[in-house]
Amino acid sequence: VNKAEGKLKVAPCFLPTALSGDYWIVAFDKEEDWALISGGPPKNQAPDGKSCRTGTGVNGSGLWIFTRKQQRDEALIQKIRGIATAKGFDVSVLNDIDHTKCSSSEESSV
Repeated sequence: VNKAEGKLKVAPCFLPTALSGDYWIVAFDKEEDWALISGGPPKNQAPDGKSCRTGTGVNGSGLWIFTRKQQRDEALIQKIRGIATAKGFDVSVLNDIDHTKCSSSEESSV
């Protein structure tokens, strides 16, 4: 990750920035509409001894795959998991989430 780009601090607006957490955009593809996000630097060795993971607290932890698709695209997810693995991340921390029953913002605002 570029030290000057791809990093942001996130916190609710009512909290001081000192309580914000690091979020790193590790990889993204604007054409395919996805991003791989890490909750800061992966500093901890994973149980496999080969890969790394972030912490387990509120800040400085987490690994996410964001897409704009409500329906899961398994090929795309596997591609992004491969990118994360190639960058040394422990992908065993990723949890599969089903968004097919979520309504879009347009549907919920009607």
